Amino acid sequence: MNNWRSKEVEKTLQKSTIHDRWIAAYRTQENVNFFEQVMDYVTSVLNPRKDSKFLDVGCGTCTKSILLAKRGYTLVAVDFSEAVLKMAESNIMSSGMQGKIILKRENILSLTFENETFDHILCWGVLMHIPDLETAISELSRVLKKGGTIIIGENNMFSLQSVLHRIIKRLVGKQSKYTERTQAGLESWFVTE
Repeated sequence: MNNWRSKEVEKTLQKSTIHDRWIAAYRTQENVNFFEQVMDYVTSVLNPRKDSKFLDVGCGTCTKSILLAKRGYTLVAVDFSEAVLKMAESNIMSSGMQGKIILKRENILSLTFENETFDHILCWGVLMHIPDLETAISELSRVLKKGGTIIIGENNMFSLQSVLHRIIKRLVGKQSKYTERTQAGLESWFVTE
């Protein structure tokens, strides 16, 4: 990621506007239902002990953390954006899960946790935004206990949905003028206020 973009991304993440837009676009009932099913599936496959330590990296507004907390698990939820952590705190309070989720500001490239701290790590929709993928994966692996599980959710840039989405955006003139191929795939962004 070039230096200009790093500074712009950091400034943008400190404002809630980008997160407000994301919530308006993606926090639909269908999306909520999807993640309910995903968390049911994840917990059925992992069959984690109730005392398992979960880390939600790039937690955003804590939607997935709250779903896991409602299933009886305790989590540490981290994000780089102070603005989104304020939104997450509000969501945690309104869900009644404040005793089950600890919020922290962290950088995925240099997590402050001790080695082998967590039994399970959730990293959903995060790695596509990280320019140094190897360091991020290394940090996740470092804080994961031996025999633990990292759950990663990312879009596939080669999927039919992704390809059609880019073609349609190009046809209607809505594609980003800033698109970069990264280790994790295609990263597109817009400069906003």
